[in-house]
Amino acid sequence: MEDRAQRGCARATITREWDDALFDRSAWCFEDRRLQLEATVEQIATLNRASARRAVRIASYLDPVASCLDPNLLQRLPAPPLATRDEIRAIRATISESDQLRHAGRFGEALAVAASARARAEAIAWSPLLSLTHFVEGRCAYEAGQTKRADDALLRAYFAAQNDGSTEVAFRAARSLIIVYSELQRYREAEVWARHADVLAATREDPSGLDAAEGHYLLSSVRAGLGDYDAAAAAGERALAMRRDALGPDHPITAASSRSVGMIYLAQGRYREASALLERASSIWEDAVGHEHLYIAQIATLRGQAIWSIGQVDEALALLREGLAIMERVVSADHPKALRSRDALGRVLLALERVDEAEPLLLQNLDAARAQRGVRHHGYAEALLSVAEVDRARGREALALARSAEAVEILESALAPEHPDVAAALERVADIYRALGRVDEAITQRREALARREASLGLDHGQLRAPLEALGDALVEAGSRDQARASYARAVAIGERLLGPTHAALVPSLSALARLALAEGDGDAARRFAERAVRLAEGADAGPRAAADAHFALALALADGEPSTRPRALARQAHREYTTSHEEARRAEVERWLTERSGP
Repeated sequence: MEDRAQRGCARATITREWDDALFDRSAWCFEDRRLQLEATVEQIATLNRASARRAVRIASYLDPVASCLDPNLLQRLPAPPLATRDEIRAIRATISESDQLRHAGRFGEALAVAASARARAEAIAWSPLLSLTHFVEGRCAYEAGQTKRADDALLRAYFAAQNDGSTEVAFRAARSLIIVYSELQRYREAEVWARHADVLAATREDPSGLDAAEGHYLLSSVRAGLGDYDAAAAAGERALAMRRDALGPDHPITAASSRSVGMIYLAQGRYREASALLERASSIWEDAVGHEHLYIAQIATLRGQAIWSIGQVDEALALLREGLAIMERVVSADHPKALRSRDALGRVLLALERVDEAEPLLLQNLDAARAQRGVRHHGYAEALLSVAEVDRARGREALALARSAEAVEILESALAPEHPDVAAALERVADIYRALGRVDEAITQRREALARREASLGLDHGQLRAPLEALGDALVEAGSRDQARASYARAVAIGERLLGPTHAALVPSLSALARLALAEGDGDAARRFAERAVRLAEGADAGPRAAADAHFALALALADGEPSTRPRALARQAHREYTTSHEEARRAEVERWLTERSGP
């Protein structure tokens, strides 16, 4: 820094390239960079051993010293009055205090301190400091769940910083606006801010590659929000690889990418991969920030959703409850991330027919979503769908269908017709129809959802497997065996092409094909499908829900052709797995079958 400051002095006193006003602005710029460095060193010195690894990222937020020699930027940079130097130093110390509180997860306190810094900066009216305090306040407001306040503060920071040449603040504000608009589910606006940030990124040095990695990281959430999960996964995996190369596999910033990719895998139905990434991220973050932190709560909820999907119900429930409890302790019950955690827990409880526990959670979410985002927002529609499922469970058929129709209409007006969230909503409506015994209408909804996914993804995409399986189940219930067989077979074919012939994702469709063949009297085909399903389930740990289906399908297929004890052993194994996955109806079916059969 000293060498560059001397170069600025030379331009004013030796080469006479600069006049006194430009030299004064350059000197103040170097003084500001020095104050930043002092505050950053002080902040890093206060980090405990577990959180010290964040120092890399904290240091990366320093404004570049080289900009103090750029005459174009200096022309826009006003110099503060001499009498304000001590107050500027004190405000920077306050900003440092706010950052420390934010990193500790004390978001409300961090926001209060940031707001006080901004008020003091307004009294000085030095634009570079004021734009910085708006940025810090906006970042804290986002973490505290006050997204509208964050939006306003960050916009102020961005445009003020652009005006006065504070390119680092403008760049960070643009990146933060990507996060805020993604949180608000305004993904097209987030995409625009990603482009603003890219323009600024091109003007900056990035020797570590961390800024480029962060760009991929943020873009992955935008792509996921727009429904392009393949592009989201590619961007997220790129960010993860870059951060791992720069910081190593055990750094919290690397773990943040693991969490992000895990979220995308969860949306893609890649539950085991998601669970592994999320578990790894949780252990790293807990070491860095402790257990009582928003990040730990969020990862617990995501892990719960992943392992619920493969049938590990008790562990999933424990994680979902813990995630919500931490959120309510460290932020608030109405924090946007708390709403998502509450919805996840409520829907699992509802699936387990624990309606008395689920209903108050989901009604609370509906009220909060209405108050925070209004009745035409994507998030409100999602909450409405969950309450519609409560209505169905309570026997309020007309209300359930009215709410679900309203939710779909909101989503269709807010999102593109081919967006996966619209298809997912139609599938949830189909489940309501099916639970009401209106199977033909359920099939119609399933077909419409599948058509939308096909229009967006193509005919052979991996995300079609689960919808094809669910459509096959509804068709079996309706007695349309030929169509059901075609749906299951297509799911298997897609899985084989994309994942290989031994992947555990094939198990549900193979088990369904086995039971369908058995119902049609084709014992040989039933045994072939079921034997293969069991091999895959046991070889790849498909999870208790899929494994139970495979074991019981094989028990049924072998029952009339094998006088050994194997069918009953398989059925008992399925019974244990259905117990683990809380599949009460299937477990009861196995119990009846065992009771009806004689033998050991």
